[in-house]
Amino acid sequence: MTPLHGLGVWIWNLAACERGDPAAIAARARGAGIAWVVVKCGEETSNDQVTAALVEGLRAGGIECAAWWYCRPKALDSQIAMLKGLQERAGVRHFVMDAEAEWDAPDQRAIAAQFAQRLRVALGADAFLADAPWARPVSHRAPFPYAEFGAVMNARMPQFYWELAAPESAAHFFASADLEWMQTAPGAVVCPALSPVSYDGTKHAPLSELAAALDWYGSRPATSIWSWQHLAPAEWAFLEQRARGVDVTDGGQDRPVYSGGEGPEAA
Repeated sequence: MTPLHGLGVWIWNLAACERGDPAAIAARARGAGIAWVVVKCGEETSNDQVTAALVEGLRAGGIECAAWWYCRPKALDSQIAMLKGLQERAGVRHFVMDAEAEWDAPDQRAIAAQFAQRLRVALGADAFLADAPWARPVSHRAPFPYAEFGAVMNARMPQFYWELAAPESAAHFFASADLEWMQTAPGAVVCPALSPVSYDGTKHAPLSELAAALDWYGSRPATSIWSWQHLAPAEWAFLEQRARGVDVTDGGQDRPVYSGGEGPEAA
C-alpha cells in the first residue's frame, strides 16, 4: 500500500477545474506544489468523473489521482461495487470516504462496522483508505462510528473548515481539533483537509492563516485543500509562490473574494 504523500487538492466538479483537462490540471498542480488530487467519483453510483483516461493522464503529468465519494448508510452494496469498479477499470489506488451526519444515529454503528470490513475486503490490503468526517469529533453526535471506520482506514482526513468557527481564532480551532483527535483516535494518522473557504464558498480566510495551517501540518504525511474550483486567484498565486520558496503572506488582512460554490457537505 502506497499512502498519499505531500499536498493534495480536492476536486468536486471536474469540468470546472481547467475544463477537466488532465494535462492542464497536472501542469497547474505541479506549479503550485500539489502532488495529488482527490476527485469526486459519486455517491451510491458513479458520476463518471473518474476514468482511466483521467487517472492515466494525471499520472503521466506526475500527479496521483485519488477518488472520493459521499457515503450514506444506504445502498452500501452499490457503493462497494462503484469503488471496486474504479479500482479495476480506472486503476484507482486511493479512496477517501466523506462520511458525515447521516452516520450519527446510534443504530448505524453495527452497519458501519460491517460496511467498513466489507469495503476493506473488496478493495484489498493494498488500497489506501481514508475517511473525512467533520473537523472536531465533538461536532458529530457521540454515536458516530469513529472506531468502526478507523479499524480499516490508513488515515483520517477531517474537514478543517476553520472559517465556520469564527470568531474563534484559527489557532484555537486547530489546537482544539488536534486535541480532540488525539483523544478520540489516539495513534491515528490524521491528515487534515484544510478549507480556507467557508462551506458555501462566500468567505475566505486570510492567506496568513492558510500559510500557518500548511506550516503547522507540514510534518503530517499528507495535507490537502478544499477545493480546486473554490480557490481564488490570490490563493493560487500564494501556492505557486510557496512552491517556489517565496515567503508571501498578506499579514492577515486581505481576503480573496469568491462568489459561489458548495462544500463537501452539499456536494
